[in-house]
Amino acid sequence: MTFANPMLQEQQTRPSPWLDERRDTIAEILLAALPWASAQRNWDLAAELVVTLYFLGQPLDAAIRGALEELAANQQPDGSWGASATTSRPNKVRHTVLTAAAALMAWRAWSEQQPAQDRAR
Repeated sequence: MTFANPMLQEQQTRPSPWLDERRDTIAEILLAALPWASAQRNWDLAAELVVTLYFLGQPLDAAIRGALEELAANQQPDGSWGASATTSRPNKVRHTVLTAAAALMAWRAWSEQQPAQDRAR
């Protein structure tokens, strides 16, 4: 059984005026935080920033691509992200894996969009 909420679906198709007015400022702040998160090897934060930038509609640029490459390069053989995921709290490990996986899926979606964007130019 599928639960459908027409009000929620309508909200997802309409941009928020509040967000539209602030989108560039928010993206600028998130992009500025991205190198810091990567330098700190805080992979869950880096992944959260990347996913948020993706949902804001930010184009894939060198800073985001670099963070994604570092994220992918630092994945451990067990699927976790090393020191950023080392904790006595299992939910923290799961959070890092889920957010990193979401960021890597966003990378794939960005990459698939890129040829279409190039053709539109």
